[in-house]
Amino acid sequence: MPTSLVGLSIFIVLLLPGLVHYLQRRARVQTATLPPFVETATLVAVSIGTNAVTVALFALVRIIAPDHTPDVRLLFEQGGDYAYPRLGYLLSWAGAALLVSTALAFLVGTQPGFAGKFISRNFAPAIGYNSVWADAFEAGPAELSVYIGLDLDDDSYLGGWLAWYITEPEETADRDLALAGPLTYRPPNDPEDRTLGGFDYVVISARNIRRLYVSFANNPDADAPVENEA
Repeated sequence: MPTSLVGLSIFIVLLLPGLVHYLQRRARVQTATLPPFVETATLVAVSIGTNAVTVALFALVRIIAPDHTPDVRLLFEQGGDYAYPRLGYLLSWAGAALLVSTALAFLVGTQPGFAGKFISRNFAPAIGYNSVWADAFEAGPAELSVYIGLDLDDDSYLGGWLAWYITEPEETADRDLALAGPLTYRPPNDPEDRTLGGFDYVVISARNIRRLYVSFANNPDADAPVENEA
């Protein structure tokens, strides 16, 4: 662990991309709680990866435009004699590199399923910690809404558009989902479907669901994407 202020600043800056990736991914994917060592190792690995890509991009720019980029060789050889006269210039480049690395980490975090799909298609199947609810509800095209049909534990049926849901990787019964109207209801031992009028949403607990059916279609009343909550 760095002890000086400069060392601590460098340590924080170098790990910033990994932290951004971690926060972005946690905001989009329900994952199991991992040991601190694994979380830290993931953060460091992402930072190293995006920083390496950024360095490669800088080297490419350096080759293309050597007169408009800092000379890293002279920086290492001359140290402060090279850096102090052009400190603002070097800091601008360092900030730009950090921004690029952080942006890469952010983009990777917005596509949490990409790595899993790549591995499952080219190597062994990926083992994930996502809730099966999240996997099923997000499997369809982004432009389509999710329609849910529920067989409840009292042998009744309930159908509607998915409005939001709470999920946990452990798949416990302490989860809820909300359906938006128009709502379809079929009482027990009754073959006729009925429309539940006068209600905008209905909230169902996972403990009351026996079976869950998922389909994807255009919802003319949809005005916002489905949200999931931890």
